[in-house]
Amino acid sequence: MKRLIIAAVICATSASAFAFGSRDHWTTSYEQGTDQYVITGTGNSRLYISCTTEDNMFVQYTDAAGRQLSSLDPGGKLYGVVDRDNLMAINDSASPLGAAQLKLFWKRLREGQQVTISSAGMLTGKFTLKDADKVLPEMAKSNCHTGL
Repeated sequence: MKRLIIAAVICATSASAFAFGSRDHWTTSYEQGTDQYVITGTGNSRLYISCTTEDNMFVQYTDAAGRQLSSLDPGGKLYGVVDRDNLMAINDSASPLGAAQLKLFWKRLREGQQVTISSAGMLTGKFTLKDADKVLPEMAKSNCHTGL
């Protein structure tokens, strides 16, 4: 019984973190010390970014079929392309190269028109960046950190 209660609490907590978002519209929320940014697309596709003052930026992509990959998944590579520009690895926020790529990706999200997210074995997702600059603050003015 105790395990069932613990499992229910974990599910409810994680579900609330992903319960917001709007199709083709960037949204933000603040919950339990975490800034959260999300956009949803076709099917189950979603790009979710969270930031705290104490940890590196967290990125999670869910494809239209519901498969997920995040910056915490070992061995998985998550890529982003803004406006058909250069491919950037966006799931490594700890290494110097990964941190630099994520900072550039964040900047490009604020300036671009469309982002394409991809990973091996997952469906590619495309999301609008219309008004993203109004939702995503400048990196220096956010709680988003890389390279910690």
